[in-house]
Order: sequence, then structure tokens, then C-alpha cells
Amino acid sequence: MFTIILIGAVAAAAMFVILLKLSPNETKKAEKMEKGDILKQLLALSELEARTAKAQTAIPAAKVQPANLARPAKSPEIKPAEKTSECLGC
Repeated sequence: MFTIILIGAVAAAAMFVILLKLSPNETKKAEKMEKGDILKQLLALSELEARTAKAQTAIPAAKVQPANLARPAKSPEIKPAEKTSECLGC
């Protein structure tokens, strides 16, 4: 009885290994045409980045004013109103 179970387990394991070997689990490699398309996209991106970098360096930087000139003058202090003992809403 025990030998039949053992033989069945070994047979099931062997079938499992065979199925794993036969299944197409390898990732698909990029074909030559796909590689060419990818290289074209990368080249276009690098050219775009180079053009934007040149455009940014061509624009002159704006002059920065010192912080003390940019602030408005202080307004005179306003005193708070005096408290009255009258009840306005009574």
C-alpha cells in the first residue's frame, strides 16, 4: 500500500517537472525592429533635452532686487479703540 502511494507521488513530481520544462516561461527578447524603434525614441529624447538645455542658457537671468528695497515702508501704528462700559446690545 505504501509503495503505491510512493510511486504515485514520484510520478506526479516527474510529470510536474516535465510540464515546467515544456512551458514557455522565458521572457520574449526584443526583436531587431523593436530595438531599432527603442533606439530612435531614446535618440529623440536626448536631442529634445539638449535643445531645451540650450534654450534655458540663452535666456538671461532677471535681476534680483535686495530684500530691503522690495518691502514697503512701515505704516504708522494704529492704536486700539478704547473700551466703553456701555452695553450696546442690552
